[in-house]
Amino acid sequence: MFENWRVVRIDVWKKGIRTVSGAAVEDTEGRVKLLHPGRITVEAHHYHPDGHYLNYSSTERADQSYGMVFETDGAKVTSIRTGTLKAIALVEGCS
Repeated sequence: MFENWRVVRIDVWKKGIRTVSGAAVEDTEGRVKLLHPGRITVEAHHYHPDGHYLNYSSTERADQSYGMVFETDGAKVTSIRTGTLKAIALVEGCS
């Protein structure tokens, strides 16, 4: 996703692409929480009744304007998005 000619968000739907911590599409919610202890908050999914948004926030001061969202079906990660807080807060992305 671009804003003012700048990349502000990247979405991943394909399995096999991992975050720096090792999380990937098809990982369980439990694994994501285990990889990011104390940094995940959970929200209800807007469209999937059993799903969640696992919101990652960094403790690093320099990264406070950025985050990551692990979208799940209630059990496994179906997509990952990362970027500015404003951009990752948008439920619909570019596809």
